[in-house]
Amino acid sequence: MADDLVVNPLEPAPEDDLQEELPPIDFEAEANPLPYPGGDHEDGLQDSELEYATLPQMPGINTAARPAPIIVAPFTPLQAGERAKDEHYHPSRSWFNDCQLFVRTRYGVGGLYGSATYAYYGTNHRHTSWPPPYGAPLWWTGGAGHTAFSLGDGTCWTNDFLRAGKIDRVNIKAITVNWRKPYHGWSEDINEVRVLNPATFIDLSNTIYAAKNSRSVKNGDKLKRAVGDEVGRGKMVYTNSVLGNGCREQFKKLQIKWYGKGDGIPGVTSMTRLSRKHGLTLIP
Repeated sequence: MADDLVVNPLEPAPEDDLQEELPPIDFEAEANPLPYPGGDHEDGLQDSELEYATLPQMPGINTAARPAPIIVAPFTPLQAGERAKDEHYHPSRSWFNDCQLFVRTRYGVGGLYGSATYAYYGTNHRHTSWPPPYGAPLWWTGGAGHTAFSLGDGTCWTNDFLRAGKIDRVNIKAITVNWRKPYHGWSEDINEVRVLNPATFIDLSNTIYAAKNSRSVKNGDKLKRAVGDEVGRGKMVYTNSVLGNGCREQFKKLQIKWYGKGDGIPGVTSMTRLSRKHGLTLIP
């Protein structure tokens, strides 16, 4: 999932953390998924209509990302994630062929495009970094395409992959391999609505460097407040973004609280967990 520069050996592997909050990956079922369902019927189109209406017109649409929209989704990534998880444990309906409807309604966003492929090309701010941050819409094209809800650890909530019409947690790469759809990464927005807020972005590599060298990092003040909410403020100064000795002391307490040991240097596992719990968006 991450390279050695961001993995802290004192922390568990990212895929072993937070398992009490999420259902485990069913690797056997993931190796034998359902076939690609053939289309996104969000707007009531049939497969033949999607193929006819979407594919011949694709070369004529503007595929370049545009300036990010300023409309903000009604639900935060954390709230949207809980709404997605609820559909796994307590489904409100069948989500068969409704990947767009599932993802966008987690945020309370209205409909706009007739296929996930069109919706991807309608996004404004796209990324290809890995793993995608928690709450990001994920995108595949090819035919009607597909979209899913990122969980920040290389897995996602998706429909129709293990069970028709049901929501399950699966590895993002398994969708790409088994459905043979081109994966394009993630976006900050869907249907002209921003669902991820740059004011919450935390760059993982820069954060680790800042913690090791007592430097400032973008949104470091928000990171320190999240740590303080977990283990107390200690000697941290909230009015700047420097990750100094006070921050390392409190981050070590946080690691000990979660994992029984720590050195005060953030790792991918602790940062994934902290950002997910406190509404930050971790960028690899």
